Amino acid sequence: GINAEYMGRSHARGHLQPRLRSAPVPDPPLDARRVRQLVASQLAGATKETARDVAILFTISDGCPPCDRIYNGYAALAERLHEVETLSLSLFDVAHNDVPASLAVKEMPTLLLFRAEDRGVERYAGTGTEVDLVAWLQHHVTHDFLDPAWL
Repeated sequence: GINAEYMGRSHARGHLQPRLRSAPVPDPPLDARRVRQLVASQLAGATKETARDVAILFTISDGCPPCDRIYNGYAALAERLHEVETLSLSLFDVAHNDVPASLAVKEMPTLLLFRAEDRGVERYAGTGTEVDLVAWLQHHVTHDFLDPAWL
């Protein structure tokens, strides 16, 4: 068999990658309110996308009133901005998926924005209302967008 010392050396050299628990890839990928459902097996690709700014709301699907409150504003925003091709609004359920430690997601809900091109990360701290969320996004995204509600 493989011994622990060998595995430790292999992991230190980058030959072994940690395995994350992942729910199956959703089909269809969008929920009824146009929020993309993201699972652990898709997370690395989504956070490295360079063409679009990617917002990911990390939540617990059941029994989290603060998660439900921010999701309502976030989902309303997804419906409102669904035609903005440079922005992706995703939801990640930590009850069914592991989050890589490198993202430092320690409380729920947590909203992170992975900016296009430079892949810088912004952490949201606000009221969770639709108005507050859109203002935060417009301040931090790489690609400016027009909000249809303001036209």
